Amino acid sequence: KLSFEPDQNGTAIVTVTATDSQGAFVSDEFSVTVTPVNDDPVANLELEDIVVEEDGPEVTGDLSQAFTDVDIEYGDQLSFVVVVGSPDTGESDGLNPVEVLPLLKATIEGTELKLSFEPDQNGTTTVTVTATDSQGSFVSDEFSVTVTPVNDQPVAVGSIKPVMVEQDSVDVRIDLEPFFSDKDILSLDVFPAVDSLVFDVQVSSS
Repeated sequence: KLSFEPDQNGTAIVTVTATDSQGAFVSDEFSVTVTPVNDDPVANLELEDIVVEEDGPEVTGDLSQAFTDVDIEYGDQLSFVVVVGSPDTGESDGLNPVEVLPLLKATIEGTELKLSFEPDQNGTTTVTVTATDSQGSFVSDEFSVTVTPVNDQPVAVGSIKPVMVEQDSVDVRIDLEPFFSDKDILSLDVFPAVDSLVFDVQVSSS
């Protein structure tokens, strides 16, 4: 009975000796060749989910420890591909479609995974990394990336023209919305809004 060790290949010589009750014997031998087969790569470590703040710095990770292949010691190599899913921003009301902007960019240089985050974007998305060997066998692993929102400062986007009226004139109304902006305020067509502006007016005489 010949039992073969896992993930091993090569040639060995097996010698069989027959001995009678008087101690006389004869031997014969034969070779056993185990031809190699391609082994699938495996996800060695589960890729952990990531939580970062909006506008955070680049995140990097080493994939060489996350994936392995027993054939690498025999000259096989792994190549990596990364795909980013569509982000879930939690902004849709289920009825009106919401334009979803990219949450992050993912690139791979060698075995280093790099995640670069788009400015002023938050939400959750899934990143899938696939390792493929030289024979085309592959394995994939995925993890979630959550970008938590941070408050953005409102900005003045224009200047209000001077107002000149005669004494005892009627009230003058000025729409302030075109003159101030906040990246955290969504379109009026989207519900619910995540931020709002409250205006305060101070008067100084000259």
